[in-house]
Amino acid sequence: MRIFVYGTLMKGYAGHVAYLAGKEPEAEGYIHGKMYHLPEGYPTAIFTPGFRIYGEVYDIDEETMHRIREYEDVFEAEPIYEERTADVYTDKGVICAAVFFASKTFEEHAGASGVHVPSGRWSGGL
Repeated sequence: MRIFVYGTLMKGYAGHVAYLAGKEPEAEGYIHGKMYHLPEGYPTAIFTPGFRIYGEVYDIDEETMHRIREYEDVFEAEPIYEERTADVYTDKGVICAAVFFASKTFEEHAGASGVHVPSGRWSGGL
């Protein structure tokens, strides 16, 4: 299965070391959405046509995906993220991948307390 990552799971960040160690991106590209840097120190994405979020695509197994779902807290009663499928636009064509977007209940927090990252490229902070 494929996953698109745009924050702490990208190569060079702590999440990558913990969950994707030894893996190289299959492709780099973008999805449609707005990125926000949160006061908690990590990014989130809100699906928004007309905006881009850049990141990496990885091909992973189900066990790794389950661990990443736990990392992203999708199993919580009020999750921060929700998993969706999105088209990732790459130089290899369009790739369908799982993406963790802000949950509907968390979108308001992201917009109110987060800082919009207009470039769509997260660099670990502002």
